[in-house]
Amino acid sequence: MIRPSTVCKATDHIQQMIALIKRLEEGGHTYISGGNVYFSIDSIPDYGKLARLDLESLRTAVREDVEADDNKRNSKDFVLWFTNSKHGEQAMMWPSPWGRGFPGWHIECSAMSMHYLGESFDIHCGGIDAIPVHHTNEIAQSEAATGKPWVKYWMHGEFLLDETGKMSKSKGEFLTLSLLKSKGFDPMDYRYFCLGGHYRSQLKFNFDSLSTARTARTNVYDRVQNLLKDGAKQVTLASEHALSSQRAFMEHIQNDLNTPRALADLWGVLKDDRLSSDEKYSLVLLFDQVFGLRLSSITAPEKETFPPEAEALLLKRVQAKKEKNWALADSLRSELDAMGYLVKDTPSGSSLEKKM
Repeated sequence: MIRPSTVCKATDHIQQMIALIKRLEEGGHTYISGGNVYFSIDSIPDYGKLARLDLESLRTAVREDVEADDNKRNSKDFVLWFTNSKHGEQAMMWPSPWGRGFPGWHIECSAMSMHYLGESFDIHCGGIDAIPVHHTNEIAQSEAATGKPWVKYWMHGEFLLDETGKMSKSKGEFLTLSLLKSKGFDPMDYRYFCLGGHYRSQLKFNFDSLSTARTARTNVYDRVQNLLKDGAKQVTLASEHALSSQRAFMEHIQNDLNTPRALADLWGVLKDDRLSSDEKYSLVLLFDQVFGLRLSSITAPEKETFPPEAEALLLKRVQAKKEKNWALADSLRSELDAMGYLVKDTPSGSSLEKKM
């Protein structure tokens, strides 16, 4: 898989978290109670806007095993910094203006994203289960601190399901790449499987579906390799038909990242006889900048060698076709077939292939 440009640890950014909490404190958005620093949701006018929360109807505890926090002024207030946790002594604690302790669950995401991306950035992803609490609180603390919108576009992925329901670590039913590879699958098979479903729709996983995705991905690879075998190269798209294919793909990507339709565009290009091999290959590489299927890593197969007499017959047939001597061309094709070779005629020329 493609590695992110930055991999950061929360423990390396404690000072950024403390600085952000101090900024919130200076803005009047915090209070201290029971030894902990809390964010007051009543200090901002639009808490819960992402999830369209009805604050009057929310229960204090989502799960029965979550105890109410009597230190809160409002049941939806949340901890920015703990110095007195109900969980007792923590293995990792740091000094702060409020005492030795550790950050709350939400502050690290705001502090770290602002450190690397600035106070506002374009896209924030996550699972749909993070909307009502974690992402809601991230927005609250970030926008309270800066006074401006934090994220332009939120993209929340639906759950991956197995035969029994939602797949999760806690159920012991979590997929790993090592598991897939041990069963003979390439990581790109799983990527293709995921691209086949819209990110906001639940996707049901089973190994039969993954096998189907593997077959489809392999067919894509084979078609791209055949283009390279025919001498295809990357070119600047110029024909209206090629540009129209590119526009259709971009429209589907820009329409809420509609990857199922975009995959259909990829297949449409590969099967389109109105596109040249160069145009097909160029469009495939453009599309794969979004898909990440590593199609640019595909290379042409090593050129097969054939007996001199077969090569001579092929050249003679090419000349016959140039002279429009179709009877001789057909006769030479039959002769090569009897020797165990197929003749492939393509826009880039004629070639031999061993019969299976």
